[in-house]
Amino acid sequence: MANTHKEFVHLNKTCKTRSLTNYLHVLLQVPANRIGFSVMSVAQLKIIQEVISLSVFVPFAIFYMNQPFKWDFVWAGLCMVGAVYFMFRG
Repeated sequence: MANTHKEFVHLNKTCKTRSLTNYLHVLLQVPANRIGFSVMSVAQLKIIQEVISLSVFVPFAIFYMNQPFKWDFVWAGLCMVGAVYFMFRG
């Protein structure tokens, strides 16, 4: 019974965290896309969205979810830097 209760508490906490994260994401994303579309292209906005997502997700995965550091995070970040360069160079 104790394990079931612990699992329920963990699941409840995870769902609340996920709901708050989704709420904040939508709250900030919709006005940013409306404002940003008048200044940037859709492709540029998408690249910015992905950079922000990785910038938030990697520390979240390492520090909050206790995932081990992987060099794949660094390579993905470098790929995103390249994508930003190509999207904004012209």
